[in-house]
Amino acid sequence: MSLRDELALWAAARDAFNAHNYTMSLQLFARMQQTAMILTNMGLLYAAIGEHEKALRRFTDATTRDSYLSISYFQRGVSHFLLERYRPASRDFKRAWLSLRGNEEINYGPLGLSFNLFASEVLFNLGLSRIRMDRMDKGMEYLAKAKVLTLTEDHYVIEEAIRSKGDGFTVFSIPPGVLYWPPETKLMSVKRKEFIPKAILIAATDLDDLETDFSGPRQLLRHQRNLNRRSTAIVARRVTLVSIRTTLFLSLQSTPVHFLIPQHI
Repeated sequence: MSLRDELALWAAARDAFNAHNYTMSLQLFARMQQTAMILTNMGLLYAAIGEHEKALRRFTDATTRDSYLSISYFQRGVSHFLLERYRPASRDFKRAWLSLRGNEEINYGPLGLSFNLFASEVLFNLGLSRIRMDRMDKGMEYLAKAKVLTLTEDHYVIEEAIRSKGDGFTVFSIPPGVLYWPPETKLMSVKRKEFIPKAILIAATDLDDLETDFSGPRQLLRHQRNLNRRSTAIVARRVTLVSIRTTLFLSLQSTPVHFLIPQHI
């Protein structure tokens, strides 16, 4: 598949997504090369419509292609958690934590995903999963670590969760509707552009001039017709001249000639 064809699919998938036609968007993603990015998008879409089993498979395929893709481990853990499968959710959040490799934050914006994955959110999810597994002490330990690493005001809920020991709280997740997208300039480049304005026909003196395009074959045919017309005109002119001369000659022969004889005085 050419780059232009792939970008055209991206553009169509985005249009379908913006129109809330998620099924069509998924079908278009399925036609693309199944990279970790595409598979993560499909997982996010399936999760957004509540089909977490299908989402889990796509996230698993994504991590198979990129074992350091923290975001796919993170979201697979979210789907497990929402399905009340807390043990596999705990494992996924632990893998996401390890794949961060000591970073407190990963900004996926340069890759086309408008989301920042914070270590504090990963640890919070891990702690909440352990609490749901009835491992309160370990769960609270992770929540405390998450509080130390808070970087934004949105993380104030971590302290509240600690006070309530996680009761009534759920996990952090990528917001619904956030997907990987190529830069807008690339998506716009696949749209057809008219670099030469199309001419508008105002008047024509020839029936063959009723179109304004620059088709080579049409121009050649028009040129040939003009040659034929010119040749016909030349022949007609010659016939006319011959006819005039013949008529004039015959007329001179049939007309009597009167000579004037001068009279002498």
